[in-house]
Amino acid sequence: MFEIKVTEIFDTKNTNCGSFLQTPFWCQFKAAHGWKYKRFSLQIKYPNLQLEESDCEHNPSSNEIKEKTVEMAVLSRSFAKGFFSIAYIPLFSTTSL
Repeated sequence: MFEIKVTEIFDTKNTNCGSFLQTPFWCQFKAAHGWKYKRFSLQIKYPNLQLEESDCEHNPSSNEIKEKTVEMAVLSRSFAKGFFSIAYIPLFSTTSL
């Protein structure tokens, strides 16, 4: 079973982890050009799954649960005097899970 806990963070120690577009520097750069940002910590628990070559199905190799914590930025901006807004997550990857 997967479990994801999302917490807003206001300060980070991981200033250069992952994509450049997820760094606090990039968020501050975008904020200087009209965007707002929020940073979140994701605590992810997931089963250890391995691909069986014979039948190409995912099968739990054991009852082992893996755990990972990553940080993610979300950028948002309002347009047309607040009539609508957009939000996006710049180049965030979980491939290292």
